[in-house]
Amino acid sequence: MKTYNRSFFLPLMIGGVASLFAIGLMTKPSGQANQPIMALLCSLLAAVAFLVAFLIKRQPPALVVSPEGVVLRESLFGSSRSFSWDEVTQVHYVIEATYSVYQYLPRREVRFMGKGDVQLACLRLNGLAGADFNDIYEYASSVAPHIIWRFPK
Repeated sequence: MKTYNRSFFLPLMIGGVASLFAIGLMTKPSGQANQPIMALLCSLLAAVAFLVAFLIKRQPPALVVSPEGVVLRESLFGSSRSFSWDEVTQVHYVIEATYSVYQYLPRREVRFMGKGDVQLACLRLNGLAGADFNDIYEYASSVAPHIIWRFPK
């Protein structure tokens, strides 16, 4: 059985940087009238970011691949969906190119297709900590050899 959790790195880092800004603003000699307000806003941002990181950490795994089937949660606070390997006929691995201002950011998705090419579920692998499609492929192909695997070109 393989489990993949959502990554809480980004909210944790935002909270750390915001708390450092707040500490810096609170310890700096008062030079501006809005400095306490900025320190309060940075503290609130840090508290919210740490709360989001805590909630992400406490969530059950986003993807569980077991010999019985797949259990996944497509959204952070959504309900979990499960289906057996008998319901899955194809698994599509999709990589879409997205460009930011200065960098190329690939968007990686796994789509589980059922009978009649009906999409059962779609999960983005970018937000999962340690998620690798090759691990999912190796594990699932040994458990369910009837599945057709579609890879990007």
